[in-house]
Amino acid sequence: MKVLIADDDEVILDLLKLELRQQGIEAITASNGQEAWELIMKSPPDLVILDIEMPEMNGLEVLKNMRTTEKTKNIPVLMLTARKKKKDIARSMSLGIIDYVAKPFDLAGLMNRLQEANKKVTQGISHIPAKIILIDDEPEEKVPEELEDKIPAPKIKPETRLLVVESLAINQQFVKLSLEEHGYIVDMAEKENDALNMVRRNHYPIILIDSEVPLLNGYLLCHKIRQIDKENGVSRLIIGMGLERMEESSRWLISGMDYYVPKPVHIKYLTGIIRQQEEKLKERKIP
Repeated sequence: MKVLIADDDEVILDLLKLELRQQGIEAITASNGQEAWELIMKSPPDLVILDIEMPEMNGLEVLKNMRTTEKTKNIPVLMLTARKKKKDIARSMSLGIIDYVAKPFDLAGLMNRLQEANKKVTQGISHIPAKIILIDDEPEEKVPEELEDKIPAPKIKPETRLLVVESLAINQQFVKLSLEEHGYIVDMAEKENDALNMVRRNHYPIILIDSEVPLLNGYLLCHKIRQIDKENGVSRLIIGMGLERMEESSRWLISGMDYYVPKPVHIKYLTGIIRQQEEKLKERKIP
């Protein structure tokens, strides 16, 4: 099976491509609508994952072209977009899609929908009324920012060890010292290989990852750690840190992070989130 993924977010493209290839699916990518259309015409894929909001040609335009061109009119399309507007959903459905997934989304959920779409394709179904996944921009457990200073420090056992993957020395020092004040034992890693080697050697129940790790961004690093966890039957808490606002990006969710904390990091807010996520970790089933 060959799948074309069209999205202007390079991180999402890399994560989806990696996941599909690990499942034995041939994946090709396009970062804008024009590129996607050219690739579709050059070598029609079996299925297209298509974002609506892209430069040069948006997803709806690509979809319209596909439905009005003989060689592409029956290729099933799964729409992938941050939009939740009824007119976009209705327009996509009227042109003919097999499913519709709204950002932010989790990787497992998207893969399940892709598998469902593939089953329909094998049954000769390419256009059906779409079901919609609407995931709240922020999980229910989010602590309101105005309550940051009121969050009590979590009660942590002295032997609890964390791994922090952070690229900037000044941030390394700040996060390490601050977390140690809250009772954690903190190990630091600056680069991808260092972090992966430490994860393989030690069990860290909690890992904090900077979204901009040298030689590999933090989202892809998180995805690699989740693959190691899956192979070893391990469940752990992974929290991302970065300059993006949490509600503006699906990257943290699709990469497998449990939560995302925007920089500058407020340590009381961060430890409050860790405490809340630790409670959920106790109940989490190992995949």
